[in-house]
Amino acid sequence: MTLTATDQQYKHAIKRLYDYSASCDYKGNPWLVFLDLSGYSAEYMDTMQAHSPIQLGHLERVMLAEALYSFNAHGYGDVFAWIDEALADG
Repeated sequence: MTLTATDQQYKHAIKRLYDYSASCDYKGNPWLVFLDLSGYSAEYMDTMQAHSPIQLGHLERVMLAEALYSFNAHGYGDVFAWIDEALADG
């Protein structure tokens, strides 16, 4: 698949969230929330990843929103492929 500039932005938003979340604890880990909200956790991990209560700051919420916005133009297949890439690059 050839990615347009906008597609690259969506992919980058997902990777950026993944990279940023590596330094977060489990209560405030936006990557785990993203996996749950996107449906990736249920589809591939058989369990929810985020722990309750979820405590996210403003920056984490913005980054989470940017990653979730990828669903505005793409289906699960594309978004899940970008998640897989982020996890593989991990």
